[in-house]
Amino acid sequence: MPKDNPENIDKKKKSSATGKRRQGENLWETDFLELANFHISFGYEVTKSGDKQLQTRVIHYEGERNDVWNEIVRDELVDWILDQAKSAIPAEAMPKPEDRQLPTPIQTMTPPEMLEITDLEISESRAAAIGTTRPAAQMIEARCSMVVNGTATEALEKRMPFIIEFFLVDTSNNHSMLVASHTGQLNPEVDEYPVRMRFNAPSMGRYQMFINARTLPPVAANSLLTGPVIRVEL
Repeated sequence: MPKDNPENIDKKKKSSATGKRRQGENLWETDFLELANFHISFGYEVTKSGDKQLQTRVIHYEGERNDVWNEIVRDELVDWILDQAKSAIPAEAMPKPEDRQLPTPIQTMTPPEMLEITDLEISESRAAAIGTTRPAAQMIEARCSMVVNGTATEALEKRMPFIIEFFLVDTSNNHSMLVASHTGQLNPEVDEYPVRMRFNAPSMGRYQMFINARTLPPVAANSLLTGPVIRVEL
C-alpha cells in the first residue's frame, strides 16, 4: 500500500483541526451542551499591492454567517454575536439593553467657564408617513439646557449670539456628522436656554452623541458634553 507523503499528512492534520474547531463538542473535556459556536480572528487583510488593513473577523458556524470590521472592535463584535445566538439562547438569559452601563457624560469646558450643558435626555420615536407606502421614519429626540454662569456678564450684556450643535459619531469608523443645530441670542435677564431637537436616525450602527454649545466672537465661550451611545436598529 502506498504511503502518504509528508505534504498530504500535513493537509490531513489541518483538515482534522478545522473539523474539531467546527464541532464544539470536541473542544471540551467535560460534558457540555453547546448552543452556539463562533470563531473570532484578529489579523491583517493584505491587498495585492501589499497594503495591510487590521481587521476583526467572526464566523457563526450554525448560522453559516460571518462579518468583518476594520480595526479591533469590541461592542460591535459582542452585539453581533449575541444577535446571532439569540435564537438558540433562552430569552431570559439574554442581557437586556438597559442592563448595559452607559458612560457617564463628560463635561469639557474652556475657560472662562461661562457655559454649561445640563439635563440631557434622549428618546426615540417614529414619524408618521401619512399618505405614502413608506415605513415610518425612525426619529431621535434630544433635549437639554444651556446654562449661562455668572462669569458671563459681558456676553449677556452684549447679547452675544450662540449656537448649540448636536453631533453623532459612528463608533466603527469615527465618522462625525452634524445632525441638528439651534441658534439664539443671549438675554441679560435669562440664564437658562432649553433646547429640544428632533432628527432622523442614521443607518444601523452605534453612535456616540456629542453636544457642543458656544457663543460667537468677540466674547467666545465653549462647552462640550459627551452624551450616551445610541444603537440604531431596523
